[in-house]
Amino acid sequence: QAAGWGGRVNARLTIADQAVDQIQKWVTVVLEGWPYSHALPITLDQAVNEIKIPADAANLRLSLAGNATDLFLRVAESLIDYPFGCVEQTASRLIPLALIYPPLKTAGLPERTLSRLRQQLSNHRLRLARMAGPESAFGWWGDISEEDAFLTAYAYYADWNALRALGIAAPASHWEKLLAVYQKSAEQESLLRRALMVWLMRQMGLPTRTLTEGLISAARQIPPPVPASLTPETSRILDAPATVLSADLALTLIGELTEAGQLDPALQSRLVQARSQLAANRLPLAQALTLLTQARTGADPAKAATILATLGPEIATVDRALSLIFIHAALGGWKQPAVTGFDPGKNWARRESKLGETQWFWQGKPADSVRIALKEPPPSPLRAYLSYDGYGLVQARLPVTIERRFYRLQRPSPETPAAKDAEEKTGSDSADDSAETPATAETTTETAPAADQAVTESASATASAQDDAGDSDSDSDSDSDSDSEAEESGEPEDEPVFQAIRIAPEESLATSDLYVDEIRIAPAAAGVAYRYGVLEIPLPPGAEVEPTTWGLNIAGLEEGPKPVSLPEPVFTAGRRSYSIPVDELTTPQVYRFLIRFSQRGGFGLPPVRYFRMYQPNEKGLETDAVGRINVQ
Repeated sequence: QAAGWGGRVNARLTIADQAVDQIQKWVTVVLEGWPYSHALPITLDQAVNEIKIPADAANLRLSLAGNATDLFLRVAESLIDYPFGCVEQTASRLIPLALIYPPLKTAGLPERTLSRLRQQLSNHRLRLARMAGPESAFGWWGDISEEDAFLTAYAYYADWNALRALGIAAPASHWEKLLAVYQKSAEQESLLRRALMVWLMRQMGLPTRTLTEGLISAARQIPPPVPASLTPETSRILDAPATVLSADLALTLIGELTEAGQLDPALQSRLVQARSQLAANRLPLAQALTLLTQARTGADPAKAATILATLGPEIATVDRALSLIFIHAALGGWKQPAVTGFDPGKNWARRESKLGETQWFWQGKPADSVRIALKEPPPSPLRAYLSYDGYGLVQARLPVTIERRFYRLQRPSPETPAAKDAEEKTGSDSADDSAETPATAETTTETAPAADQAVTESASATASAQDDAGDSDSDSDSDSDSDSEAEESGEPEDEPVFQAIRIAPEESLATSDLYVDEIRIAPAAAGVAYRYGVLEIPLPPGAEVEPTTWGLNIAGLEEGPKPVSLPEPVFTAGRRSYSIPVDELTTPQVYRFLIRFSQRGGFGLPPVRYFRMYQPNEKGLETDAVGRINVQ
């Protein structure tokens, strides 16, 4: 069968030419490389339409783009399906859900669909609340990041929309915490981020007149932007330099916040110029804000549909979500019914998306094209998107070095008093020396929150602390030889110490062992800083990262005999992979996780990759990739 698809394998066991058993199994063919999704815009203007697709395209699905509602749902789906879970992306999932849920309630959707949407709203909101830090402020990724005033405002705005959609009232004092965060940190923010914060607070009904006057004062003192060339995919909000576009966005937002007579003639002239330059810019975020400025005279839904059609998955998530927010505010909601009665013909199965949108999935045989056969030519051309998945590798553009190592953990000798404790911690069975893989309850594994955390309040994220095996101190009053030896070696008294044995590239792994997966990353040059990065680590089928480090003390990972205790893991499980947030990369970093392999075989793996979340084209790849592993 064609690569990227698969086929049925028929196996039969015969004895003396007599069939005694047989089995039929579907086998999926997966190319080496990282998975990606692509949306191909198409126009259907004939009864029969042949659409060319790549040979390795899989999971083909068709969705209509007939009006702004259809296109909004498509962009919202891409944000909900984004595979990472920082504060910004959790809020960017929550916002479109909250905006579309009220009109969907009156659209005649089945109750099971509405119930699922309510559950999604509640789950994403709870996750967002758990990522709050001290004083109800938010950082980029929970407690591993410093608090960020813009992300705090963005998270509060998402929470406010979610509560309104769910019909839950929160006390005014809850939202007023945002004013305190702004007062504390706003002066350290860029003018664009400050203007966005105030605009979001205005939408929430908070008092913003005094804050707007502060913005006007800051706008008068804004320095000339630094010339910068940014790709369309790069975020203009997070980790972005001050550019002419960011100044135009900020001034236009300030213009939306001001009342008549608030701006002096000089600033009013700059505002007119900023709006003109913004209208001429083809970036979706610029066009969405321009549409918002036209709301008082009536924003054009057709123009909104054109902007939404350009919000592809390659654009940074926060810019996509803010574009949806501006368009939603410009149109005053989503009132147009989606196109119905569409039938793409044979080999297409109709299904419901996560947001209740109708999609059609290709059921035909693999080929280099698919057929969309309508009952008759459409009276006017229909716009649609043909989406598919594939696998591939991009060229490394970011100067970083990445190295991956595996270590097998060797248990303490069974004669030692601590051996039983070691087996209990790793969940091993002493009878057959096998290890069970514990089930993971959630897709995202992070530091567990407090059990009594309030759902309706933004709660502080909690972090589990492990005792450092190398920092254990002997009793200062004891002078016994055993205590002295323990102090000199750094080995905790009566605690088992596992030995890490590095795995050679050609060495096989075993399903019965526990391993340390070690990732080392460093910028190739000194003096550079990369913010908001993610490490993606591939896994073979059946491999799973342990949700906790079990308090193990491990020797052999660092130079010298001193054992180390791994910190509690923070990662997001993906499809045959897991990812690690890297808040800031300025110096060499080392990340270690406990991992098990449960499926035997030989597996090809793509290289570990690092990418900057808000500069998606900036990627770095593992230097000497593992390439292939064998599990026995």
